[in-house]
Amino acid sequence: MGMSIETREVTDGAVVSIAGELDVSVVDAVQQTLEAALARRPQILRVDLAQVRLLDSRVMAVLWLTYKAAAAQNTTLILCNPTEFVAHVLDVAGLLTVLPVERDHSGGAVTG
Repeated sequence: MGMSIETREVTDGAVVSIAGELDVSVVDAVQQTLEAALARRPQILRVDLAQVRLLDSRVMAVLWLTYKAAAAQNTTLILCNPTEFVAHVLDVAGLLTVLPVERDHSGGAVTG
């Protein structure tokens, strides 16, 4: 069904909002967007998953690698608003015990 992705700056960092089906066909776009957001060196990088309907293992690997890259530059990566399905997939993969998750986060105030 496709995917949409948008990045916006907020007072404490950046929010990458992703919607749709995250499978092998979009993994490069997700990775490039997250890398670009990290390149700005935000204090906090939130990845809003509220509109994600499908999450495959390749995209989970990108989230894990982004988490490690963020930590290496002292950026906090937080997954926000995962759907019940996405939270279950992350839990089965063992990532919910490692990656920080916020529920009901609006993404902060927009700057600019």
